[in-house]
Amino acid sequence: MIRLYLDSNIFTKLKNGSFPELEDLLQSRPNSFVLPYSEAHVQDKKSSADVALDKFEEDLILLDKYSKRHLLHFKKEQDCIFPYYATTSEMYDTIKLNDEVWDDFSDIEGFFKSLIEDYEDLDESGVIKKFKEVLNKQIPKADGSGEYESFSDILQNGADHIKEIRNNPTKYKELRETVRREFRLTPNFGNWREDIIKKINGELDGSKIGNSIHEIITKNKKLEDFNQYDYFLTYFQTLDLIGYQSEKIRDKQNKKKGVLNHQCDAMHAYYAGACDYFVTDDTKLYPKAKAMYEEFNVRTVVCSSKEILDHLKPKLIGSNYELIREIIRENKPTDTQIEDGIGKSMYRINGFFLDYFTHFQLESDPKTKVEKLMFTKLNLNYSDFIWYSERDNICKNVLNHLGYSDDVFDEYKKIFESKDTLYQEQIVANNGEQIWTLWYTGPQIIFTIIFLPENKD
Repeated sequence: MIRLYLDSNIFTKLKNGSFPELEDLLQSRPNSFVLPYSEAHVQDKKSSADVALDKFEEDLILLDKYSKRHLLHFKKEQDCIFPYYATTSEMYDTIKLNDEVWDDFSDIEGFFKSLIEDYEDLDESGVIKKFKEVLNKQIPKADGSGEYESFSDILQNGADHIKEIRNNPTKYKELRETVRREFRLTPNFGNWREDIIKKINGELDGSKIGNSIHEIITKNKKLEDFNQYDYFLTYFQTLDLIGYQSEKIRDKQNKKKGVLNHQCDAMHAYYAGACDYFVTDDTKLYPKAKAMYEEFNVRTVVCSSKEILDHLKPKLIGSNYELIREIIRENKPTDTQIEDGIGKSMYRINGFFLDYFTHFQLESDPKTKVEKLMFTKLNLNYSDFIWYSERDNICKNVLNHLGYSDDVFDEYKKIFESKDTLYQEQIVANNGEQIWTLWYTGPQIIFTIIFLPENKD
């Protein structure tokens, strides 16, 4: 299936009926697309829960309708995006729980109330006394109430500073302006559209701050101490801090973009990296996502709502074998090798064969005149997984293409589901004209069709 990651503004268009062309495409090809959601979608809508609960619940129902509970979520233990089945309400409950943990932590006295006596002992140590002197001179208290009086006072102030940047758009804007003054990049560099990060790094080369964005990020924290998610988000947000296509941060009370919205943009860009397309009409997010994908070698295609259909429709090539033959005739293979006298050539499909496969390998045996086409999909993004629903729909598309009914698929599904999570199953069939095999191994589906000499085109 083809994964479309839609930004929240695109889901709003579907809700309002202002994107009928995409709606028609999704309705006409129910087994061709999966539209996953992430925590960023729920965060985008969360601010309306307190003021318009009915609207918030409608938005969650809409996300469930289109996503069919396909959730993308970062799994820290495995340092990767993991596929889940979960309703948006379940995701919302998780987000609320995380917010409660943050609120508890930001109240240092309450969070560490069992250690108050230890604070009093620390307050008398020479190290803490010296630390308080430095802080009183260099970093004023967030609430402007005077000097630090205790170690717990220092901890609470640190939490207050973080909380203020998190919740106060003005503080974030002040921080961003300070960073921009330090970088002193070329004016209007926000208009760059190609080789963005390469050009930014070129301007940073030799600066006191660091020679590249990567070097700045890893100056006080080693790369191996980052997980994939945190490094991507930190890199993305650094682009905003230095002034590349920066979001307009306004007061939340005016229902304009706050700091959390910008963090959600970073999350959208990260999770969309596990999909084939990222569709957004956010004019700031669009170029930043493209810049990130270019730097991180993520092949996700970024499109606006005006571009996606023109880009996507020519890629829906169905089971057009003539196009496959044309690719063989007119294009150089991406890789070639010979094993035991059999030539093997890998080709890239400029589209999705049977709404999934993006590459195929042609094997030609000069002795037997047998040709074998092996179709697969190369996952070059943050995707090393497949939902079971994707697996089922892909296999169903292949079997229907070969002329088999859904009843046959149901029999094969029993074989798939009788195995453990990670397994390999090969199904072989011969319909009298050609031999085909269908492999499901972990996150990969491989479809092979062998053309016997008398049945070659």
